Amino acid sequence: ALAYEQRFTTEPAQLVLAAGRADQPVADGSGAHSPFAAVLLEALSEAQQSFTTSDLHGRLQQSFLEQGLPQTPVLAHLPGVPAGEFVFLGR
Repeated sequence: ALAYEQRFTTEPAQLVLAAGRADQPVADGSGAHSPFAAVLLEALSEAQQSFTTSDLHGRLQQSFLEQGLPQTPVLAHLPGVPAGEFVFLGR
């Protein structure tokens, strides 16, 4: 956790993490959660190691591809803000 804190928490972070692009419909899912929420909740509940929003975005991409979903998750930094990261600290 210390390595992540030293590397990724030195810049402000203002990001958008979305289940799909503005022009794409996104899946609601057939279970209790949407595919987006399911990946997010799984990542948070299993977090033994720290991870960043970029790591989570990659996990979303992989999951959506494996499920054959036509949506593309989006990770965007807001303009004019340093490219910091949100860091989810592991247990």
